[in-house]
Amino acid sequence: MINLNIYTTLSIVLAIIVFFINIAIFCASVTQSLKRVRKLYLGSTIFLLSLYPIISFAALITILIPRSFLICHTIMHLLFTFGAFIYYRLCILYVNGLENFLKEADAEILNVRTPPCCCCCLCIHSIALTKNRMNILFYMITQLPCIQFVIMLILNFIYVYEESIYKVCNWYFAPFMFTSILTGVWGLNIVTRMVDSHVKNLNMKKKFFALQFILIFCKLQFIILNSSLDGVYLGSQGYPITDTVYKQAIINILITLEMILLSLLAKQAYKEPTHL
Repeated sequence: MINLNIYTTLSIVLAIIVFFINIAIFCASVTQSLKRVRKLYLGSTIFLLSLYPIISFAALITILIPRSFLICHTIMHLLFTFGAFIYYRLCILYVNGLENFLKEADAEILNVRTPPCCCCCLCIHSIALTKNRMNILFYMITQLPCIQFVIMLILNFIYVYEESIYKVCNWYFAPFMFTSILTGVWGLNIVTRMVDSHVKNLNMKKKFFALQFILIFCKLQFIILNSSLDGVYLGSQGYPITDTVYKQAIINILITLEMILLSLLAKQAYKEPTHL
């Protein structure tokens, strides 16, 4: 019979290679940013570009140490939430600050019929852009890292204390987590479209997609594959190389490969602005 441990070894080697590819893309992106991007935007831009190699590294650690999957996926998840807040701040910088934007966009209409809540907002008409409404957008986005951090911290404590309790409690926290994410992503989408319509040639949609797909790949895809592969026999020969090890290897290799695609998309997107 073929020794299936070789697949674990190959997955580790592949993940390491992909991780270094992500590092190379990140270095190229930073070099490009140093040459093309103004210092005002440089810190936020580099932070957002760094999300992909860090997530790739967290996925690699999960393959090496399967029991660390929750803390590593917590890091991936929180990187998205903090990245969302930094992305919002970068958007405000692009329009030269909130006060200046409100003056220039006097009486401009704020379109709230955007994904992911566009179907739920058919009864809501477009509204005038005011400081109070911009503050609401700020709170919609700021709550994302705050609430997600608290929820993930509690879940990690429960997991360390008793894994069986974690599997039950996880479902009780899901509605709060989902509502927080939905609200935050909705706010980000509104801000992205607002900035994109006000200042052209910023590749705002590409930047937003590069950020949003972190959530899709690291959270939604993880939940789907984790539940789909749960209980599926993957050729385990018993402890320590269990089916869980193979499952985590499959999921996290996929994430590392996807981070290459997102790194390339972000590299292309953050070429702009060069003219501001």
